[in-house]
Amino acid sequence: MNKRMTIYTIAKKLNVSTTTIYRALNNKPRISEDTKKEILKLTAELGFKPNALAKTLPRKRIRIAVLISSSFSDFSRHVVKGVQETEKELHDYGVIVDYYSCSFERHRSKEGIDEYRKIIEHIASLDYNGILVEGYEDNEAHKHLEEKDIPIALVVSDLSCVKRKFCVQYDGFTAGRMAAELLFWNVGKNGKVALANGFADHQLHNQIEKGFLDQSASLSLKVVKVLYNNDNNEIARKNTYELLKEHPDLGGIYVCTFASSGVIKSVGESGKAGRVCLITSDINDEIRESLESGIVKASIFQDQFRQGRYGLRYLYDYIASNQKNDDVTYIHPQIILRSNMALFHD
Repeated sequence: MNKRMTIYTIAKKLNVSTTTIYRALNNKPRISEDTKKEILKLTAELGFKPNALAKTLPRKRIRIAVLISSSFSDFSRHVVKGVQETEKELHDYGVIVDYYSCSFERHRSKEGIDEYRKIIEHIASLDYNGILVEGYEDNEAHKHLEEKDIPIALVVSDLSCVKRKFCVQYDGFTAGRMAAELLFWNVGKNGKVALANGFADHQLHNQIEKGFLDQSASLSLKVVKVLYNNDNNEIARKNTYELLKEHPDLGGIYVCTFASSGVIKSVGESGKAGRVCLITSDINDEIRESLESGIVKASIFQDQFRQGRYGLRYLYDYIASNQKNDDVTYIHPQIILRSNMALFHD
């Protein structure tokens, strides 16, 4: 047998999780008979025995902190669900996950910064084996983690200020390009469009903007304005009202952040619902209704669940076996239409 054969290489060969391999070799529940037979057949061929498995499993508990935004519950709760799904898979490995939340919406205020730093200092004081963070810019706070040599992994957005091990995030550049093409199908060549973005200095929002402007130029769309709504619905509402007043012939808007509600309401109040093509992000009750009524033509799905799921899985692999994944894992955007939105249930 190859002396370097481990549970991880076997899992990779069969495209299953290491937890699934563990369950098969130890006759644990929550695994199908067909999968178990396939695993046992391969491990027998390789001469991989259950006692060899024991050597590859962690000999002590692994504690991981997960810090998620509490500001945008419709978005972040799906990240948490993805983390929790992987947490269940890792239960037999002695993995303990503690969840923390912070109001990232206030992160530019002194109050918000202080709150975030206190949470990070607390996590650093408990000597976790690793931390998974929903992207948040704060050089000073993250120094506490680096000083304790606590591995940092990121989900949702990458950060230049952090010495992180990897990042799992949405492919914003491609999403921006897709949105521009969707608008082109509705408004045509030389049509006037706008981008309702979040923060001007946010890594993911910058990626989306770059992709949108790039594809708009190649399709001869006229981008009349890029609005920064700071993920705030009231700001989005006011900005959209001014935009429609300034450009009465506007053909469409791509809303790439959480502030879709403000844009949708402003378009409706201006009497242009269904006349201005709206492309939004993700799915919630209001967007479902707007898709059904035709106010929103399409929405681009970020798959927060998968971001959380992969984030914890890859961080565990790094802690347990120093297994390194890609520097950045991009989650592919998907298009939600009225015809397929039933597929994107909670």
